[in-house]
Amino acid sequence: MFVDDDIIEKIFELAQYSLENKEVTQSDIKKALIELERKMNFFSTTAFMPHNDKFNILIVDDLELSIFQFTQLLKKMGTTPNVARTKEEAMAELRKKEFNYIIIDLYLPDLNDGISLIQEVTKYRIENGQKFKVIAISSTDDEKVIQMAYSTGADEFIAKSQNWHNEVLKYLANTVSSGNENYSSFVCEEDISVYTVKHIHTEEQKNNLLQSISASIYAQKPNIVLNAERLKSFDENYASLFSEIYKMSQNAGGEFVILSPSRELEDILKNAFLNGVIKTANSINDAISIIKKN
Repeated sequence: MFVDDDIIEKIFELAQYSLENKEVTQSDIKKALIELERKMNFFSTTAFMPHNDKFNILIVDDLELSIFQFTQLLKKMGTTPNVARTKEEAMAELRKKEFNYIIIDLYLPDLNDGISLIQEVTKYRIENGQKFKVIAISSTDDEKVIQMAYSTGADEFIAKSQNWHNEVLKYLANTVSSGNENYSSFVCEEDISVYTVKHIHTEEQKNNLLQSISASIYAQKPNIVLNAERLKSFDENYASLFSEIYKMSQNAGGEFVILSPSRELEDILKNAFLNGVIKTANSINDAISIIKKN
């Protein structure tokens, strides 16, 4: 069976497989396919992720493997993204619902398509008073192209390098919780996310917090500190929140520490048999020390 040279080239590009010789052999193709399978298996691993229908992402890409990989990863975060393969499909999706993020491959398949789409969605955002973020992605390292993306309205450019999915997730993790009145967050010591929680008394508030923590963990910040010092109200029916955060952090090789728990919160942990399992601390420095020891 004849395989088009462009398809072979794309397989090697997606697999990040470098050819030692100019001539492609059967062995090269097999190795590239094995590497592709390894990458795809990463996205098929099971993990608990909370569901949140209010976190909406539109992926605009004409490369099926990229769509598949990133869609599977986002599903693990509890988000089922919308997909468009052309700028016409993208604008049709945009007019049907509101999005938090629009991720656009610059080559659809031509650069002009990607750039003009950024211009159109930016204009739509202004005219309709929406606040979605536009993330441009591409395998190019051409500075002129990157600056063109920014100048036409992209909020962020992420190169399609080996870990581009994680780079997108880092951006989501750093922006997803902006303006949330029930909690705030910041990154400490590069791999520690500190969440200050004010209210947890609805399912929506619980899921919103879990959504953001999930994004942090997938962005390679597996250590979570939950600052309960300002926790004004907490429904004990949501005590499972703490075990869920603990499991997510542990599964990612991290630690979960609760900072300044009240007596009532300590009783909730005790009743849920979580006291002694989930570590507590009286200061952020103590919490960091606990994490670094483990």
